[in-house]
Amino acid sequence: MFDLHGKFIVSRWGNIIEVHAHGPFNNEAIEDYQEDVLAELKTINPHWGMLVFMHKNCLTTPEGGEKLKEHAKIRQDLGLKAIALIFTDEEPIQFVKDNLTNFYQYLGITAQFFQQQVAAQQWLDAQLAPMEQDSLPRE
Repeated sequence: MFDLHGKFIVSRWGNIIEVHAHGPFNNEAIEDYQEDVLAELKTINPHWGMLVFMHKNCLTTPEGGEKLKEHAKIRQDLGLKAIALIFTDEEPIQFVKDNLTNFYQYLGITAQFFQQQVAAQQWLDAQLAPMEQDSLPRE
């Protein structure tokens, strides 16, 4: 087992999981990340979203990328509906942005990139609003 390389800070507000990802990452950091997300999901609405702030370059190994795919599929199965991504440092590495776009399209998870947090939160709220309406009891 290796030391953690990279860091994920996970918190929750309402039906949004907020993540601050500080890359690059190794498998150990990705496994810790999954555990933290799953812990937050124990008390969340079945329709939820993620707001991810990507700090530094957020690269990972090919094996780490595969772990992220596995974990994203698990999260989707647990009710993940949309992800808003914000690159906080300069311009994102196009390779990372392209990989994330392909990754979420492949899984069928709605994802969008933003430059500002307010716009990302508004978009995420709009993505989740129809699902919240569907989960309300009918009279």
